[in-house]
Amino acid sequence: MATLPKNIASIKLKIISPILISYSCYNYSLKKNVNLLYNFTVESEWEGQDFDEDKGKVEHALAITHELNPSTTIGMQAVWEIKIDDWDHRGEDIVSIGPSMAWQSAGWWVTVAPLFQVTDVDTSPDLQIRMLFGIDF
Repeated sequence: MATLPKNIASIKLKIISPILISYSCYNYSLKKNVNLLYNFTVESEWEGQDFDEDKGKVEHALAITHELNPSTTIGMQAVWEIKIDDWDHRGEDIVSIGPSMAWQSAGWWVTVAPLFQVTDVDTSPDLQIRMLFGIDF
């Protein structure tokens, strides 16, 4: 039986707080049914028995999308992650790109995007399948 390389894929679940973590700061309509989107994210993580191991991440995400109909959108995404170990020194940059598909209805939306790493960072997976889910308040 063949085995997959250690970092070929990763599954991670995040609950994103709209208060601090993610803010969509740019949405520009290029022409009818085509949008350019930019998101800036700052993430902090505490690990260890006493939560004394901390690290951070700054993320820039850029997407161009096309609205097929009022509830379905397709597009391309690029994500640039900058890891910051102990919040005092910068780690390796990771860039991933890939297609995306989104569905929306009254009060909710979901986006699925397989992102392929284009940098050569061995400690990061070569493929991320990102799913973002949102509820309007």
